[in-house]
Amino acid sequence: MRIIFTLLALLLFNVTFAQHPYYDALKLRKYISDDKIFAPADSLEMDTLVSIFKLYNYSGTINPFLTPFTSEGKGYSADDVKKATLNLSSIIGSVAGVDVTTIANGVAMLMIDRAKQELTVTFFNRFKKFAEDNPEFKVLFPKTTDNLKNLLAYKYPEMLPALRTGFYADLNKITYNLDDVLELPRYNELLKKFPEIKITIRSIRLVHELESGESHAAEIITKFADFEEWKTPGTSNGFKNFKSSVKLAAIFSNSLRHMPDPVKKEKDVKAWISIKQIRELVKDTITFRIYLGLVYQLAVMDDITWYKTTDKPLKTESISFATLMGKQKDNLFLFENKLTKFIELSETVDKLTDTLNYKKDEKIALKTEDYYSYINASLDIVDYGFSIAGLFDQDLDIAQYTLIVRKSNDLYRHLYKKEFTQALSNSMDILEGVSIMIKEAGDTTHKKSLKLLTDVLPKLTKYGLFMANIASTDKPEEIRDILDNAILPVGSSSIKKNTDFNVSVQSYLGAYGFSNPVKSSTGNGNAWTDKFGVFAPIGISVSRGFNKGPGKNCGSLSLFAVLFDLGAIVDYQLKKDSVTNSSGATQEEITKNYKIKLGQIISPGAYVVYGFFGNIPLSLGFGAQYGPGLSKIESSGKTVFNNPQWRWNAFLAVDIPFFNLVNKSKNKKSI
Repeated sequence: MRIIFTLLALLLFNVTFAQHPYYDALKLRKYISDDKIFAPADSLEMDTLVSIFKLYNYSGTINPFLTPFTSEGKGYSADDVKKATLNLSSIIGSVAGVDVTTIANGVAMLMIDRAKQELTVTFFNRFKKFAEDNPEFKVLFPKTTDNLKNLLAYKYPEMLPALRTGFYADLNKITYNLDDVLELPRYNELLKKFPEIKITIRSIRLVHELESGESHAAEIITKFADFEEWKTPGTSNGFKNFKSSVKLAAIFSNSLRHMPDPVKKEKDVKAWISIKQIRELVKDTITFRIYLGLVYQLAVMDDITWYKTTDKPLKTESISFATLMGKQKDNLFLFENKLTKFIELSETVDKLTDTLNYKKDEKIALKTEDYYSYINASLDIVDYGFSIAGLFDQDLDIAQYTLIVRKSNDLYRHLYKKEFTQALSNSMDILEGVSIMIKEAGDTTHKKSLKLLTDVLPKLTKYGLFMANIASTDKPEEIRDILDNAILPVGSSSIKKNTDFNVSVQSYLGAYGFSNPVKSSTGNGNAWTDKFGVFAPIGISVSRGFNKGPGKNCGSLSLFAVLFDLGAIVDYQLKKDSVTNSSGATQEEITKNYKIKLGQIISPGAYVVYGFFGNIPLSLGFGAQYGPGLSKIESSGKTVFNNPQWRWNAFLAVDIPFFNLVNKSKNKKSI
């Protein structure tokens, strides 16, 4: 950008204040008509022609070489030179014919990209601060936290790939870190008071055992039922009901476990009896009733009981599973149906286990799909086991408690399928479920700790979903869209706000409004035809910052001298027209077949600008500007020109400093 700006400045200086007969002759030749006289096509070309002659002090005097090309009453004559006034257009007319289309387009696109980059870096700086201030994020996403700490070590093009790598690594390991969030020191009191939290932590770790192959689904159900926390006295009805549901699942699961024959050497050891065995069991009514009687006794021994609170009068009622079974003693089909479904699920698990073992023995490489199928089937049977109680009484309210287990199951499913967005949502749902259970317990003595958890969850979700979306794609256009949706206008263009004195080559990109144009005396209109529009000036900014210490950044005040205005070009670059390609599909396209001359974007002016506090990269300005000749580029690529005029206006825009000329702090000066 420094090179582009320097070239523009040198071009303006050299062409305006020096004579170049060779190049000027070539320019003037363009204005010779078929009648071999000077015949400028419009006022802009006339200004250019007059300004060139002014450089050579030619004002209609006799010149044996030039006089033949002038004609009274037609085209350009000597009287035109005599009558011409040296207004602003004629001063810059010598450069008006210079084609700067490529440079102007390049600068306009650079401004658009830089504005997005400024906001993107700002978003990540805010992201970084959130990670530093919240230990929950550090625990959940350690790799990302480290990358954010080193954010300034990366150049912008390198920043996002480095962060994306961290996102991917952290999300893949989120099941290892999720339970650690609830063990942070700030939640110690909650951990001691509410067994629900420990149960949540243990359930996540149990499912991880399933993932790692350390435990089988049948063992998971048994271990779940053996948690010491179930013995905690004085817990809520919801917690007691969840305990009974888990223990009931273990009773049914263990009652159908396969016992290997000590005499026969079984090649593949099953976890549960086969579908053939369960069918033989239910077919023999006497044997089936005996089986149900034994299960009934186990339910009595374990005191499988559910509790619910009635409104009128307010009291707690209880009902045992033995009572529910007794009510259904003649409905053998109900029991047959539930048990058959359980064994059908278990057979799927056993078959997948056999497949995994076979591939391991034969040294066949295991694919992600192999593990996913096994874990998915295992989680299905665990989930079904916990739902058995509700199949007997739909009024049993254990949904909030079993929800955590189901979300844990879903979390592993989505991670195996690399569905990071859903996995992140599951993780946040688990933490949200914990906070809801604590609230339902009715204990108000730990409001502060609970508030810490409930307050951090929305922001954890916000940044976590952003990470998940980025990690889920490697397509540049999708990543661009994700960034566009995520970035917020909160602070990265902060150098001028943290220094006593700063001079920089500067641009802004935003919107102007409340313009008050001076009407043209010619009646041909003026450059400022709209009350609102795209604001994209380039110039020199002299600034003073008002940083009073950490956390006390009050922004900056600048005097901005405008040299060029690319508003019409930027506005056009942001337009996208749909066209039909050769295959019949529509695609977005804008026409670039237009020409811009330097004189059409020169737009001097001055503004007083306030840069927002807190490193927000937005600025609010007010001032006056002499409008550029280029007022609009239509969708077809046609350029629209009007007579430049002065106007007063205000603007709100993204602050885009290109490079510093002077930067002075209290103790240090750099140029």
